[in-house]
This record gives sequence, C-alpha cells and structure tokens, in this order.
Amino acid sequence: MCALTYGSTADGVKNTQAAGGAMLVYDDHPIRLTEPELIERSGAWPAIPRSFHLPLRALGVSEYLFLRRS
Repeated sequence: MCALTYGSTADGVKNTQAAGGAMLVYDDHPIRLTEPELIERSGAWPAIPRSFHLPLRALGVSEYLFLRRS
C-alpha cells in the first residue's frame, strides 16, 4: 500500500492505473504489482501500523494506492 502524499491525481498514480500496475525493484529483484485500487483513509488504516497514523494525518494523506503482488 502506498500513501498518496500528492493525491490520486499525481501523474505517477495515473500512469500506474493506466498500466494496470507497476514494477518494484527490491534488493535487485523485480516484483510485479498489479490491480491498482484507490482506498480512502478509513479503509486503509487497519492495515497501517498505528505509529504511522499521526504522521500520515499531519501530512494530510487521505488516499492510498493498494497493489497486489503477482
């Protein structure tokens, strides 16, 4: 899940949605992420550690992008 600090209208979010996913490289290993889904704060917060709630709220983050690992 990605916190959308720039909102859901940012080019990166739009490109990920249009492509139907993205590629994440972690420790030199590519990981394919698919099925991008926008989620509001209330739906995302149960999956986010409580220690991140205050900073994310302070940043004004209200939308998240959920992707599934394929």
